[in-house]
Amino acid sequence: MPSITRFAELLTSFRCVDAQLREAIRAGEGTRVHARLLRRSAQLLDKIEAHQPTSRQEMEEIFDHHARRRVEGATTSARATDRIASILRRSAGNFPPTHAAATFRSQAVPDPLPEQVEGEDLAMLVVHCRGRLSAIGRDCRFIAVSRAEAVAHGMRPSQVLGCSLPELLRCGRAQTAERRALVLALADRPHRQALTDRDGRRVRISGVRDTSGHLYAAIRHVEVAAADQPVTT
Repeated sequence: MPSITRFAELLTSFRCVDAQLREAIRAGEGTRVHARLLRRSAQLLDKIEAHQPTSRQEMEEIFDHHARRRVEGATTSARATDRIASILRRSAGNFPPTHAAATFRSQAVPDPLPEQVEGEDLAMLVVHCRGRLSAIGRDCRFIAVSRAEAVAHGMRPSQVLGCSLPELLRCGRAQTAERRALVLALADRPHRQALTDRDGRRVRISGVRDTSGHLYAAIRHVEVAAADQPVTT
């Protein structure tokens, strides 16, 4: 299983802070909060653009990031395009297949799921979780995903970020029920019925607020028996 890279941390943090910023603007929060979140969002984006890959895994994550930004309609700058071309020119055989083993300890899925957490803390919670955990923004797109959740869909985490729920899940009754529960969670109307995915596993979805009390995301956990849990070390 791929390890967690610094680029994955930066990318997920940016997505979560951006979701928090969008909700602060929508809620009419004061300009001081806007400025703080906008400044942090810009700092993270600058770090993403300047990041130098240290493995083929990170290189693939960078390509995934720019490909998703094109899909989302974000403009790819000439500097970013030149950087990608430069990486391609020097990448052949220069990078190890995967990132060096991380020094952190993976974390269990928190129980109960957190109800209040800042964007960057939410990103780190999900990224470093060894269970099937993800976070979804108010636009119903994934802003954070654990390795185990991405692998369950045959994807890299960087490929899942920015995807909508229908993009990730096949159409069907389970997907419809999850989408309904997600909409209710993001409207601060928790879904009280038990949910199961297409494989019969229990799914929990609940809203997440920042410390200002703004509900900016939903956290999604697919419960998996220990024997079926992918190895994430």
